[in-house]
Amino acid sequence: MTCIASDAAKLATPGEAAIGGSMAAIAMFCRSLALESRRHQIRVNCVTPSIVRNTQLYEKVMNDPFASRLFAKAHERAYLGVVEPQDLAELVCFLASPSASRLTGQTISVTGGISAA
Repeated sequence: MTCIASDAAKLATPGEAAIGGSMAAIAMFCRSLALESRRHQIRVNCVTPSIVRNTQLYEKVMNDPFASRLFAKAHERAYLGVVEPQDLAELVCFLASPSASRLTGQTISVTGGISAA
């Protein structure tokens, strides 16, 4: 099982107190569930992207004056490139595959280098 949260779970950002707390709860839920379900050979991980270009949420956020200024700075810090939906899809597929059979309880940030949380 793979949950999708947000990098706000790991990195405090102005204007994102509520979403950060909610995303941190999802990440901790996944860790706890991983411990509880491992004896049944069930793996649970969490993927936490920052901004993801070419999504409805991205368009909505970039149309908001406050959020667009905040995320414009994130664009500048994405030295590896802004995350695309395909980047997340490939990671989620890997986590579901036998290649990740020993991974559980992990929270993996996909940020293009915006943060190192």
